[in-house]
Amino acid sequence: LLPVRLVLLVVSVALSTLVCKIVTFGAEKEITGLRRSLMLWSHFVLSRLVMVAFGIWPGLLTVKGELDPSASVVVFGPHVGLLDGLFWLHFCAPRPIVLETYTKIPGLSAVFKACSGLAVPVASGKARTPTRVQPETPSETLSTMGADAAGEIEPTPSHAG
Repeated sequence: LLPVRLVLLVVSVALSTLVCKIVTFGAEKEITGLRRSLMLWSHFVLSRLVMVAFGIWPGLLTVKGELDPSASVVVFGPHVGLLDGLFWLHFCAPRPIVLETYTKIPGLSAVFKACSGLAVPVASGKARTPTRVQPETPSETLSTMGADAAGEIEPTPSHAG
């Protein structure tokens, strides 16, 4: 079964890359209309085939409810690696926001461009200085939490439910 899955995976990724290259050929902005429809329908099938190659058979992944059309942003997590990307590509192919590093991976870069993704630049790699100052004594810790001398926290307007 592994050779069949491997062939299915390779063919699906190759077709995905080819379709994405075709729909983005000559496009300088976000793709719309027929190009977007071709991308959506082809990836509806191709992303499902890749999930099958990874052992996620039809019926093992179900969706309850539907997206709110008035929502301008869809945020999902916790991430489950490649599975969530494949699911969203299958479900509605939203506009992803990812680290710039991931946009350079062959295959993914074509899909990213076809989905009109936004790349977040990677920081210079230097460790950041912590911005939160840690209290030095336990009493300072209690006072920052809104606690009295006995250590009991009194509700404040920001903590009151």
